[in-house]
Amino acid sequence: MTVHFDDLAAQRLEFAARSAAEQLRLQAAERHRSASRALESFRGGYARRFEQVVCIEAEDRARLASILDELAESVSLTAAAAVRERTRQHDIAEWQKYESGVNAHGNLVNAAGIAEGGRLVATGAGTGRLWRARPDSRAVVAAPIRVGFQARPRPRGFVPGGQSRGTTSARPAQLRGFAGRARAMNRDLEHEADRLSEAWRGFVQRCGWARIEGATFESGFRRLLSESDDDARWIERVATAFEQAGAGTLPTHSVSLAVAGGSPKMLARLLFTGAGRPAQVSTTWRALMARAPQAADALIEQYAHELAGLDGVPLEVRDIAARAVLDDIFDPPDDGSVHSGESETQRLQRAYERMGFAPGERSLKDFRADLDALRNEVLNAERMSRGEPVMLVGLGRHDGAVTAAIAVGDLATAPKVGVFVSGMNSNVRGIGEALPAFHSMKQNGEDMAFVTWIGYRSPGIGGVISQQRADAGSVRLVDFLEGITESRDAPVDRLVVMGHSYGTNVAAEALTKATVPVSAYVAIGSAGLKPGTEPGDLRVAERYATHAKRDNIAQIGVRSTALQYDYGTPPVTDESKRLLDAAVPRQDPRELPGFQVFSSEKTKKGEQVTMHNLLKPIDWQGSLGKPAQYLADTLDGTTATDEVGYLHPGSSTVASLLDIMNGAL
Repeated sequence: MTVHFDDLAAQRLEFAARSAAEQLRLQAAERHRSASRALESFRGGYARRFEQVVCIEAEDRARLASILDELAESVSLTAAAAVRERTRQHDIAEWQKYESGVNAHGNLVNAAGIAEGGRLVATGAGTGRLWRARPDSRAVVAAPIRVGFQARPRPRGFVPGGQSRGTTSARPAQLRGFAGRARAMNRDLEHEADRLSEAWRGFVQRCGWARIEGATFESGFRRLLSESDDDARWIERVATAFEQAGAGTLPTHSVSLAVAGGSPKMLARLLFTGAGRPAQVSTTWRALMARAPQAADALIEQYAHELAGLDGVPLEVRDIAARAVLDDIFDPPDDGSVHSGESETQRLQRAYERMGFAPGERSLKDFRADLDALRNEVLNAERMSRGEPVMLVGLGRHDGAVTAAIAVGDLATAPKVGVFVSGMNSNVRGIGEALPAFHSMKQNGEDMAFVTWIGYRSPGIGGVISQQRADAGSVRLVDFLEGITESRDAPVDRLVVMGHSYGTNVAAEALTKATVPVSAYVAIGSAGLKPGTEPGDLRVAERYATHAKRDNIAQIGVRSTALQYDYGTPPVTDESKRLLDAAVPRQDPRELPGFQVFSSEKTKKGEQVTMHNLLKPIDWQGSLGKPAQYLADTLDGTTATDEVGYLHPGSSTVASLLDIMNGAL
């Protein structure tokens, strides 16, 4: 078989591979210098991203150089093997010619005979002929050429939401200097890549004898160059952000918007992966809608679960998205879509995962009951609304619990907004208890909107003494308040934050770090604020508090002195110390200076509050039977049907809340 191998083509490929490898290595020093100059004044999340990009580029470039060295060596060895195979084939052909000549003269057999089966032939007396050794009949086989390389993608995306809350600083001239040098060196490498590609094609066409079992270096080289070009464009967009701002330090999110470059696809990615604060989410959404207003419906359809819980997107978008999640579970369209054939259990499981619940965190049965109750509460709110807008402006997860927020009134335009924070033992199944009071106040305040917010996992009665849930919930509340204000076209004239029970603690902690102006804080039946809380800690001008005399539950949190302990009294474990440390007496807001206390007893404005709950009394009969309910009614002096909660529409508390909303208490 003829050896189909062009030595010149092999030499060209070997030379091109070695040349490209050398050029890849020679660029190392210059690329390092230009990156170091760019990093001299580059700080923040994008500077760290830049360092990662530079590191990956350097590693991949060095790796490709080594792989091209391997390619050159493989081609050299293959060429040498081709020479040996040609020589062997030539020798076989010559031997066969000689053997045919000997047979023709009848000199195969002589005195010495044929040794080793005819491979050795010796001269006999009088013949004068020397018998030759037969060449090796085993063909020379070239070693396979396996040269694989793939450039890795580089993290030029957006800085994650947590990091995006910081700032980024840079000198744009230094960033552009890096981009210019990178482009110039990329062009040099392109010439090497072109020459290597041409040599490779020639080798493949003219050297069919070579065994090629894997060679991705060519596409990998091109990908390396493409990634490096993208690096330059990316860092130039970062430089543009600083140039347009005329400043050396910017919020990291501003840089992210520049990196997105007006691309709807990248802006959508930024919305979910790198926006961070609600104000940044709002800015990103506005930029996306300015670029692609038609994208809203598609985003809601694809990302309903995420948008429903994303503070900062327009309130109507959250409402549509949250309702879409509920409809997808309980009233799915039969339109032949990808999920139309799923069972309810499958739809529930999908929503469970999309909303961020971990396996086993909440049973699917309870999850369904939560969402079903929430859907019914929204429907009830609409029946009571008398034409007023009702919006589901939150649906998500916190610490294993379903969270939600329902707004009554036009939350996007109302000058006065009240946000009610739920307390102990609250969950979305009882989110509707605040709504009758809201509707009642709305009848006397057309310029108002109210939100009942169950955006955190509330504690049970045993957890009221701990600060943990309040600290976690306050962070969520800060974002929710910022999301309301940032999603509106007009600012809120008067924002009132009301808390009930443990919710007063959550709200107070949120107001210590509020990012938006809050006009008033109202503590209703407070379970106590964080020990050491001072009025000045709350970033709010007006502070109010009320507590009904017949509320005998709220004080459990405030007066927890019975849980004090003596470290020297055994047995006291580290764990018990930790738990008891959380049980120090809480601060009653009525006792703090600067708080205006108002009555929840019977007044000219309304009825006396007779219990701790908002609207519905504790159902002792349902849990312990009729005797328990009878005992509770007897001790309390009020039957369950006659109880008046803090948010009963006819209570004096609700009347005072209306005055507070109007700034007239």
